[in-house]
Amino acid sequence: MFINKEKPTSAEATAGKQEEIKPSQSYASLDQGESKKPFFYNKEILAVILIAVLAVGGFFYFMYFKKSKLWPAKPPADQTLGDQKSGDGNLPGGLGNNGGVNGNGLTGDELKAEDLTFAQFYQKIEDDNFDPQPKSLDLPINVKIDVANYYDISRKINLDSYIDELNNDGFAVLNNPMPAEPDNFYSAFNSLSKKEIPILVTSDFLIYCYQNTLKDVFKEIEKDVFFEDLWQINKNFYKMADGKYRERHKKVGLVNDPILEGLRLETAYFAVALNLLKPKPDQITQEVSSDVKFTQKEAADFEFNLPVYLQEDVVKEIGLIAGALHSAKSPTLLYNRNYKKFIVPEEYKSNAKLHNYFLASKWLNSVFPLYYKSDSCPDCLLDKDDWLINMIAACSIAKDFSQMQELKNKWAKIYKIISFFSGLRRDLTYLHYQDSLIDLFGADYKIDEIFSQENASREDNLLKLQDRIAKYEFSEIEGSIERNDSTKPILGLRVLQESYWPNDYIFRQLIYPNVALYLGETKKRKSKSNLITQCLKEALNNRCQGIGLDVINLIYPIPESNNYFQENTNYQNYDNQAILLRNQLDNFNFDSWHNNNFWVTLSIADLFLKSTHSTRPDFVGNNNWQKKNINTVLGSWVNLQLPADKLAGTRKEGSSSSLTIATAGNDYDYIEQDLVIVNELIANTKMLSQMLQALKVVKDYEYSKLNRLARELEDVKKLIKKELNNEILNFDDIQIISNLTKQFVVAEKSEKSIKLEFKNSSQITTESINGVKLLIIVYNRNDKKVFAVGPVFNYQEK
Repeated sequence: MFINKEKPTSAEATAGKQEEIKPSQSYASLDQGESKKPFFYNKEILAVILIAVLAVGGFFYFMYFKKSKLWPAKPPADQTLGDQKSGDGNLPGGLGNNGGVNGNGLTGDELKAEDLTFAQFYQKIEDDNFDPQPKSLDLPINVKIDVANYYDISRKINLDSYIDELNNDGFAVLNNPMPAEPDNFYSAFNSLSKKEIPILVTSDFLIYCYQNTLKDVFKEIEKDVFFEDLWQINKNFYKMADGKYRERHKKVGLVNDPILEGLRLETAYFAVALNLLKPKPDQITQEVSSDVKFTQKEAADFEFNLPVYLQEDVVKEIGLIAGALHSAKSPTLLYNRNYKKFIVPEEYKSNAKLHNYFLASKWLNSVFPLYYKSDSCPDCLLDKDDWLINMIAACSIAKDFSQMQELKNKWAKIYKIISFFSGLRRDLTYLHYQDSLIDLFGADYKIDEIFSQENASREDNLLKLQDRIAKYEFSEIEGSIERNDSTKPILGLRVLQESYWPNDYIFRQLIYPNVALYLGETKKRKSKSNLITQCLKEALNNRCQGIGLDVINLIYPIPESNNYFQENTNYQNYDNQAILLRNQLDNFNFDSWHNNNFWVTLSIADLFLKSTHSTRPDFVGNNNWQKKNINTVLGSWVNLQLPADKLAGTRKEGSSSSLTIATAGNDYDYIEQDLVIVNELIANTKMLSQMLQALKVVKDYEYSKLNRLARELEDVKKLIKKELNNEILNFDDIQIISNLTKQFVVAEKSEKSIKLEFKNSSQITTESINGVKLLIIVYNRNDKKVFAVGPVFNYQEK
């Protein structure tokens, strides 16, 4: 059972005390004069009685009527996770279910936010009261006779090769036949509309809109929220480290002192991050505001000057990072590293904040190695002396993080959101170093005593600490680095884990040596063969490459009729390995499936592929329709891992509305009838929107994007329900479709393929969704049968 086995920190396991509620002011002593007056004439005594009554009344009022404002209410029953283990595990700052920060002076709202998981905001949408009554197509049909607009469409799109599929199945997936060759969803809709071909809003398009919106929102958060937070976090930790270094330098002077060098390394580490974040001269504009560069005010706000004692090595480090050309010894971290990892992706280049944020986040991926060069680790990065300095720096960083609760919380929120949108490895963080130090040396441990040269137990302390940290285990499918001799050099503390999607682990389990000899007829692999997984050089006849269907097969068994899959999985031990992976997914809990965008995408796909009631009865159970659905899922899996397309609105200058007016030619527009996928997209959009609000990382602009997406999906759902009840879409309904498909154009298309590289193969598998295909379906409109056409993912594997 693959569950995160990390041990909760002592801080996380300890519940804090409720903050004491004190009266806003004290009462002065009462005057004792005029004691001879009758009791009821004594104003002072009456005042005392009145105050007492008010106090008692106020007490009961606050206890029974205002309790919810003083103490956070429990979540609704349908959001309570019970005894489920959080899929987040231990995130830095304790943002998982087992990581509250009670007792740190935070408000009720902040306390609730610290304990939140994405899954707490997920509410499954059911349509139990909806009983669709779709009219059957009575397949097979003769489209040339039965479909009202067959000849009109066939003059604009050549359907000759697809007649049999249309007659028997009522639909077909076409290679893009339009002369203009539209290469994206929006341009395809535009071309279809110009030809007065009824538009079909496909599930592929809805998934594309959902994924593109999420990517866009994440980029805005990185630029407008995370950049400034990252600056503040690194600036504060730099100040702490700098203060400690100067204090010890003043104490010990110019001596060979590993503790002093460790503190200097920690200071340099945060100084490099600040230098990467700060505006460069060519990134500053004279304009008052800018969406691309830093303003003069921002340049002043994010100014940082290196102290003299750091200038030489930090400046060299920045130069190597800026060059991003080759491997070299890091002037600050003291080991060789590949600086090509600092090549800035295209989607981060067009904005100065995103550019600098990317470089700083990559720097924070740097490892503080857990092991040093020895007979058991000849390839480790540092010799023992340099490792000692590095280890001291790592422990000092862990201690500083533990002492800065406010910054730790802010960092944990960043960590959580990055992990959801782009995936992060599950491995050693400052939490595990801090817990290990406390377990071995007590809560009041002192680094300068543990690692002091005068301490006769220093060597023993180092080995015990190394051994204690190495005992932590993590879920491999969620990104843990394998524990073996070859991975020892890259194990250690990272302030920010490396980006990670589970593809790497999944494919590694399904290729050589875990999956061995090809069981089919031995033959030489040819360029046009369907067999693309066989090794060409090393380990000949074994499985050395994976395919996209390997991933989908874990949630939905690929039909035996899929010859491509059958041929590429016909290997010794493939089935057993696939079962092992499925068993790991079976152990996922509710949180795990909503923990990041990769698993959310597969959870949507799982429901989509296994649905037996949401699509039209004519298509349910149809092998070709299911093949189409599998391609939809493969397209969404690839698109998940690609940058967002940059979209531009089609609203004309001076227009008060972005709506595109529907015309008479749109009367037969239609929506693919799949309530399951629409419901899941709505539920996950709302989940994300509410979580981002709770964590206070969204501004109105990004929030409105998610709100708009949810509203559009709700509109789509209403239209699907009408279609399933054989209702004709009216003008307002057609207007919704027109606005949805024509409100944007792709101003700048992103990369449309990912490359899968495998250890024992010289070949690279390319997963591509470049361009679009067209889905044409037959649907009933009153007594007519009509064609509608819409774009779908052009998934290809090479």
